[in-house]
Amino acid sequence: MSVALPHINSFNQLVAETKFGGISVCTKKCAIRTTSIDFGYPVSQNTSHNRFITPRECRETRTSYSAPMSITFSCSLHGGEEEVVTTHAGAFPVMVLSNRCSLTGLNVKSLICSREEGAEIGGCFIINGLEKIIRLLQVSVCT
Repeated sequence: MSVALPHINSFNQLVAETKFGGISVCTKKCAIRTTSIDFGYPVSQNTSHNRFITPRECRETRTSYSAPMSITFSCSLHGGEEEVVTTHAGAFPVMVLSNRCSLTGLNVKSLICSREEGAEIGGCFIINGLEKIIRLLQVSVCT
């Protein structure tokens, strides 16, 4: 079992639950409700055309391994008909070896052919070419 597996599973669960109705703003004239958040797959943001990238490319070019994120809102004025609006909300960092990563499911030989480390355990984010790790801390409670 990988040390990073709990982190990867947690990230996968976050990205999988795209239906989101947690934020709503209502006034007498206007009602706005968030209906979903959608995460894409890591693509190159430096070129005119979108192409999938690997963590290695981000490390070498000192860019972030991130995916486009969009949010869908439901809006209505004066209690009338709802209008659905989807907008780009920036880039969302992608965890290495998560379900959104281009390396997921590759065996050691395929990782090496992709110029990645054969012993890649994942569980980190690549921000501006540097690996960032978020540690999962569990504190035992005395009862």
